[in-house]
Amino acid sequence: MNDVYCEHIVKRKTGKWALTCRYMIVGATILVTYYGMFLLAFYGLFLGLLLAFLCVYVFKNTNIEYEYQFISGDLDIDVIFSKKKRKRARRFNIRNVEVFAPADSDVFKQYEHFKENKAYKVVDYSSGYPDREKYAFVVSMGENGMAKVIFEPNKKMVDAIRNYIPSKMHA
Repeated sequence: MNDVYCEHIVKRKTGKWALTCRYMIVGATILVTYYGMFLLAFYGLFLGLLLAFLCVYVFKNTNIEYEYQFISGDLDIDVIFSKKKRKRARRFNIRNVEVFAPADSDVFKQYEHFKENKAYKVVDYSSGYPDREKYAFVVSMGENGMAKVIFEPNKKMVDAIRNYIPSKMHA
């Protein structure tokens, strides 16, 4: 039994839009609660509580981590919200990959013509930090065309994938 298991978790960088959204909702909650209590009495407090719940929702959904699990030829990518809620983003059979290489490699230029037909999607499951080493692979999505998947595996996972698809791996 030659089962291979690797996992790696990366925290997604909180983007500018998420930070802006957080600041705006907190500011709106404070202002509406404070002024609403004086101007609208009970309704202002009720509106402030609704905005507080919205604030919690925004903070939960902008704190994201990705977990990569490589299990004997299958790559599972999960999205973890606020370190509590997990959702399966996608499962890939690594044997269906056409090419696997560092994300900034020239190997992916040959797939650029698919963008014109809108049959080529780029899906980013990386942390968003530009200084980290990212890998990508192109996989057929059936009738939906092709996808370039960007992620940040650790060295152990890259070596395990290399053992499964050595001819499709470009260093």
